[in-house]
Amino acid sequence: LYDEACGRCKDIPNAKPVHLDINANPDILEELISKHDIAISLLPYTLHCSVAELCIKHKKDLVTASYISEDMMKLDEAAKAAGITIINEVGVDPGLDHMSALKVIREVQEAGGVVEGFSSLCGGLTAPEAANNPLGYKFSWSPRGVLLAGRNTARYLKDGKPVEVAGHELLKSAKPIDVNPAFALEVIPNRDSTPYVERYKLEGVKDLYRGTLRYKNYCLQMSCLADLGFFSTELMPELAPDAAPMTWIELFGKVCSVEPTKAAVFAHIVATMGVTSEVEKAVIKKFFNWLGMFSTAEVPREKTLLDAVCHLMSNKPEMAFAEGERDMILMHHVFDCVYGDGRKEQRTSTLIEYADAEGATAMSRTVGLTCAMAAQLVLDEAVEQKGVCAPLTKEWYDPILDMLEKEGIKLSETVAEE
Repeated sequence: LYDEACGRCKDIPNAKPVHLDINANPDILEELISKHDIAISLLPYTLHCSVAELCIKHKKDLVTASYISEDMMKLDEAAKAAGITIINEVGVDPGLDHMSALKVIREVQEAGGVVEGFSSLCGGLTAPEAANNPLGYKFSWSPRGVLLAGRNTARYLKDGKPVEVAGHELLKSAKPIDVNPAFALEVIPNRDSTPYVERYKLEGVKDLYRGTLRYKNYCLQMSCLADLGFFSTELMPELAPDAAPMTWIELFGKVCSVEPTKAAVFAHIVATMGVTSEVEKAVIKKFFNWLGMFSTAEVPREKTLLDAVCHLMSNKPEMAFAEGERDMILMHHVFDCVYGDGRKEQRTSTLIEYADAEGATAMSRTVGLTCAMAAQLVLDEAVEQKGVCAPLTKEWYDPILDMLEKEGIKLSETVAEE
């Protein structure tokens, strides 16, 4: 990564890569922050607060693309006292999703309307031509994080009442969704949507849903792994470094308490999942054959089942983007609006963004440019907000959306009266 950074910075004035482990070298991190006007942290979210504390100490502004964590929010008063802005959630999701939705919500409310129903769906996907594995998905961030996200609890509003989805039910709650006729997609709820009633000022909303998009059958296949116990983070003696060698089919037999044969294991999977459809059975069999979990290949010593599966997936060539393959960001908002005269309309906003011809991924463009534009607003002192914040007011989202449009990133909108 350091060599890649050096190559990318070669022709950029004033850009100097530094190889740094912030846990091992906090003094170097502090020196870097103290010598610059602003910090942009694209580290894992668990490390942002360490950066934020140093930014507060040296009165330097900070930009992150991550959700505001509870620990980050605790730094709000200290950041205000230091007179700095810590702007978070300025990536694509969260970030562009907030800003593009709030723009439409504001327009409806200023026209005297009420948004009674709102859904916001987003997915970081492969472009269709690169969907060459059974999951239709490739890792562009932590494989462990991807798998664990499939066990998050979720909550949304339906008919004015909260609907709870337990973590072990999340993947099985997937539903097909028609965003665009060119794509076979499914959606699962994304964390807790209910705080967005207040965050987006959606008084009067009855239905509110934020969801994650995946290609068809992704959730069926991942839920098999989860329900069979392969997302477990508990230490397993059989996977200890000094344990006797074990094949995948032997491990499968042990985990499922069945004979370690492909036929017995597959029958157990079908029974556990309650699958009766021959089409779904074929999907599951193809997935486990491709993954290699029915094989006599040796299981890596990764201590936990989750980490063993992560290792297996990470080493499948088709799970990484090959040279020339494109990723895709798909975002889709739906607003069900009612006006004072009784008129009803449905508005939609949709973004389909691909990697560009120079090889910049859709994910890097939508996250990186949004972050950069938020940083520019802070440097230009174009916003007055101090403390820990997100881009939920028009002083943030109007200029950022305008700047993104100049870079060719714009959601297309439709309005249909009901």
